[in-house]
Amino acid sequence: TDHPFRIMDIGVGSGCLLFSVMRHFQKARGYAVDISLDALQISRLNAERHGLTSRCSFMHSPMEEILSSPSSFDFNVKDIDILISNPPYIPTEEVNKLHPHVRNYEPKQA
Repeated sequence: TDHPFRIMDIGVGSGCLLFSVMRHFQKARGYAVDISLDALQISRLNAERHGLTSRCSFMHSPMEEILSSPSSFDFNVKDIDILISNPPYIPTEEVNKLHPHVRNYEPKQA
């Protein structure tokens, strides 16, 4: 479809979810939100790699701030058409039990 959806990914990480949806909706505008500056840097590089930079905005913000102050940005969060997220889900007490491939590379905030 060509509808210009506004898509927000909270906890964007590398951007894989957001950019996949944006490639499907060719006129979509993406809003990448993450508390991690490193994650935002990686998602910017990936947006550039996929030719999506001109349709993306990147915001350094905790999820709580985005949701509690919906009009504090250059748009109103209530106007977002699609909200996606793959938030942290590993309990702190479980981190040491993870396979080293996950434990050593997953950001501690996750």
